[in-house]
Amino acid sequence: MTKLFRKGRFNFFKGKGIGQYILYIVLEMVLVVAGILIALEINNANEDRKKEAKANFILEEVRRDLQGNLEEMRNFRINLEAKDSLLVRVLQDSVKREDYQTNFNYTALIMTYASITFLDNGFENMTRQSEYFNRDYDTLFTDLEDLYEEQYHLVETMQERLSDLVIYTIENWSREKAWFHLLSRGQLTEEALDYFTEDPFYRNAVDLYRTYAVINILPAIRAAEMQTTLAIIEINQKLNAEADAYADFEGYLIPTDPKLWAQDTGTYDLFGQVQFKLAIEGEVLSMGQIGDPMYRVYPRNDSTLYLPQADLKILCDHNGESIRLKGKRSTQLLKRIKP
Repeated sequence: MTKLFRKGRFNFFKGKGIGQYILYIVLEMVLVVAGILIALEINNANEDRKKEAKANFILEEVRRDLQGNLEEMRNFRINLEAKDSLLVRVLQDSVKREDYQTNFNYTALIMTYASITFLDNGFENMTRQSEYFNRDYDTLFTDLEDLYEEQYHLVETMQERLSDLVIYTIENWSREKAWFHLLSRGQLTEEALDYFTEDPFYRNAVDLYRTYAVINILPAIRAAEMQTTLAIIEINQKLNAEADAYADFEGYLIPTDPKLWAQDTGTYDLFGQVQFKLAIEGEVLSMGQIGDPMYRVYPRNDSTLYLPQADLKILCDHNGESIRLKGKRSTQLLKRIKP
């Protein structure tokens, strides 16, 4: 083969001048350089594919963690909402002695609490191995940092405060209530029943527990649920841009259609006393009382927005005249103030 190439070169130069020789050298150099560049391009493409595969592997781990966190938060919220109904009954003085005797949940009401441990292995791997992610992932990184360092941290901090309150209550009862040790056996003395049904300081303790558990933690949980959902959707879009990233959240969240909701933006009046503003900027919808901070709201369907912190639905008929605020116990009509 080598002899063949040498013979080819000889025949090429036979009877040729120095110009032809220089041309051949130049062409050969071009071919060598082109070969090197092609090899580098192939190598870079292979490296990019490896990095993309590694990035996707990490993203799938992050998504599994977030899905686990979302399920835990939903269960936690459902448990706490059910417990709140018992707390409210106690505060309304609607629980009788026989209720305590037949339903131990009332007795243990402020001695127990649920907690969440957020999964974060995927996010930690993503942070440690950030070299696999290009600048297209900057927004996702920022959103995940906010979710873990702000939203989840807030929930964890509030859980710690509730834990401290429960421990304080148990320790206090163990020192001051002679009947306390009998509770672990499911036994209620008349003195214990007197305390639960008649002592105003017990209702104070229940009210404080509800402040920590319901007034503080529940809104934080609902907000964290929504941010977790948005993060999962963002990862879905990265992993498979052609699939419906919202498919798993039907009835809870849909993409924002700015043109649809723009017709409902404006200022609204409630009872001639309070005014609310519904605004949109890009694809971000927000609502709040005039003079107070605005909170982001999210479309659940083509006629319903949701405010997680207040567990409030905003019902829009797109009539340009009014919207309705729907809570758990009532629905209020807000009339649009025309400019």
